[in-house]
Amino acid sequence: MMVLKAKLEGKMSIKQIIPALFFLLSSSVFAADFDLGMKVKKLNGEAGSLEDHVGKGKWTLVMFWETTCAICKQQEPEYAKFHKDHKNKDAEVIAISIDGTDNIKLVSDYQQENSLPYPVMVTDKPEVREKFLAATQETFRGTPTYLLFSPEGELKAAQPGMLPATSVEKYIASQTEKN
Repeated sequence: MMVLKAKLEGKMSIKQIIPALFFLLSSSVFAADFDLGMKVKKLNGEAGSLEDHVGKGKWTLVMFWETTCAICKQQEPEYAKFHKDHKNKDAEVIAISIDGTDNIKLVSDYQQENSLPYPVMVTDKPEVREKFLAATQETFRGTPTYLLFSPEGELKAAQPGMLPATSVEKYIASQTEKN
């Protein structure tokens, strides 16, 4: 991991590291597909499904978050804009709260108070840990964590921590240019 080594030696700024890590992780390091059978609930309490969004001809950015996550709150406006700018064209954001299915009201209230424009669902942390490990061979570290799926539904990248929406836009553009 040259990128991490360079950062430790102080040769790269954090603004350079985050997009670099995203692109590094976006290579074909994913041997397994993400199990879309993840148990999620919609905010109305009904069973939800990632299958309703992933692999439907658009890029899908799945954002795992919690209502108490400071970085998640900081990035909300950026991803709200990303979703609004792209939802009718080439990409959408799906937010999955890991506050737990017992806390749907808390997440629903948060979604309404913050006017989150993208679909929001809720799951339990053990569910995310299991599916994330199986798909990426990495331990789930916390929130926010992003998964990017191609329009065909293939998991292309995973990124824990802060991720500028511009990095996602650049990656999508680079992949679109290849095709």
